[in-house]
Amino acid sequence: MRIICWDLDGTILNTDRLFAPVDARVAEIMGVSAPYTHHVRRAVARTGFTFRAWFEALQMSPKHFVPLTEELEADLSVRAPGCIYPGVRELIETHTERHVLVTAGDGHFQRWKFSLLGLHRSFGVHDRHFVPRTGSKAQAIEPYLSLGEVLFVENLPQWHEEVRSYGLRVRLIRPRWPGAESSSIHTGDGTLWEAVDTSAELQEALRRCDGSLGIP
Repeated sequence: MRIICWDLDGTILNTDRLFAPVDARVAEIMGVSAPYTHHVRRAVARTGFTFRAWFEALQMSPKHFVPLTEELEADLSVRAPGCIYPGVRELIETHTERHVLVTAGDGHFQRWKFSLLGLHRSFGVHDRHFVPRTGSKAQAIEPYLSLGEVLFVENLPQWHEEVRSYGLRVRLIRPRWPGAESSSIHTGDGTLWEAVDTSAELQEALRRCDGSLGIP
């Protein structure tokens, strides 16, 4: 059996595209610039994003918390499915491997965000792992090694390095989607099995990974 472990933000979901109108709406209410609300949102996300934590970091009046959260959640619910990176939904839905979600952040918010994407049929309930920002993706992935060959599709190098630090025999695949904020730090540093720039390249990488190749 082959198991594909997927990150969510920046790998399956174009989170910056999804949140751009949200950044602008919050900036309008606060009377500040959208780049500023974006910067604060990204800073909050480093420890686990919630709307409340974001609003508090912006020093927003508490009277806005509930109605604005409801407004933004309604907007995200409509737009989220269209913010999956091109070709990724089709790739997940057409590949018969066991798909595993391994995402870091506030567990409640990540579960809700994933629920908007319409991918629940491809990821079993017990194959959805919501890791705290201070937690370990490697520990979530490790139990799958006894079931077959494991691939980890993740855009952030820090999580690749964390998996490597555990000594796990996992194929590391790093997507470098156009316009992604982390693209500039992706290098052919010899620590990856594959780096891909399009969903077509990712599909080809998965096709070539048939279990016959050794894992470095």
